[in-house]
Amino acid sequence: MNSTLLRSAMVMGFFTLTLGAAQAQTQKMGDNLGNHTATKDLQLAGKQILNASGVVIGATVAANNSVALQISGSDKAILISNVAANADILAPLNGMIIYNTTDNKFYLYQNNAWVTFALALKPSTDGIESTSNANGYTLTQVGQETILKLTPADATNPGVITTGDQNLAGNKTLQGNFSLLSGGNLSVEAGTTNLNGSLTVGTTGSIVPTALNGTLTVSDKTTLNGNTGTALSPVNGIVFSNTVPALNTEAENFLVVDAASGEVRRSSFVGNALFKQRISAPTFTLGANEATKLVLTVPGITQNDGVVVNYDAADLAATPGLEYISILNATATNSLEVSVTIADMRQENADGTPLVPATTLLSGKHFIVTRYKQAPVN
Repeated sequence: MNSTLLRSAMVMGFFTLTLGAAQAQTQKMGDNLGNHTATKDLQLAGKQILNASGVVIGATVAANNSVALQISGSDKAILISNVAANADILAPLNGMIIYNTTDNKFYLYQNNAWVTFALALKPSTDGIESTSNANGYTLTQVGQETILKLTPADATNPGVITTGDQNLAGNKTLQGNFSLLSGGNLSVEAGTTNLNGSLTVGTTGSIVPTALNGTLTVSDKTTLNGNTGTALSPVNGIVFSNTVPALNTEAENFLVVDAASGEVRRSSFVGNALFKQRISAPTFTLGANEATKLVLTVPGITQNDGVVVNYDAADLAATPGLEYISILNATATNSLEVSVTIADMRQENADGTPLVPATTLLSGKHFIVTRYKQAPVN
């Protein structure tokens, strides 16, 4: 009896040991979960991972407990689901993202519709709306495309320059050349137009008929080239507020404005006829109540040119007694030469003090020589 019980106990112990070993072996060769390290790919046979607090791929730990899905990889990227058509997603949910391989675009399911990422952006508040505002921008939906457009510029709104008629507002500065092709007209309406450079009307050197309607004010040096071809009709309102230099030709045309009637007519005179120069007084000897001749070197003077000689006004005002050294006459005796006769017309001082010599009064002073050029011989 006792031997039978002993044998039964030994059999049960062996069976228990064998079953425990089998269970341990089964756990080791199980589904690679838990604390075990997987040595093969995990295949779920179409099943799902449920009740996971967070999934981390490519890293050993999650960034924090708020992460539901973390994907890391210094040399790897995320590949979003590819579909040939958005309709392939049978039950889309707001927030889904796909990549359409037909039109090669990303789509986001938003507000119960598939939209491209561009349409999913919030419209700008700076003039990019469905209708243009002061900035001239519009966003237009064309199928799945969103097109940004600029309206043509006008007197109120900025925009693009078109080939049609436009009225542009504001000041415009052109850094390059501006050309008006044949058949076009350049009109200047009411207001002030400033020309700070050169303006050529027509072809340089040719006779160009030009009509002036309104007021032309010339406030700087201006060269009038060519002639009009026909007598000018009277034109009112042309004002010359600075010199109009003559051209370097023997005979020139110029405009004469009648001060009483305002008429502007063409006239002509010898080129460079009127010319004024400041010439230093030469050294000389002159006693009281005597006269002497000075020879002035004057550039541009030719023999028998008409000349007028005066003292420089500043010198005359700063030198008491100079007004009594009289200029009797002046003659263009040769090219570059003007002879001037002066005389000391002073009397002796009443108190007997000696007079300041005329040579001292004129030392360092200047003459003003005005020339009127002799007309050429025909």
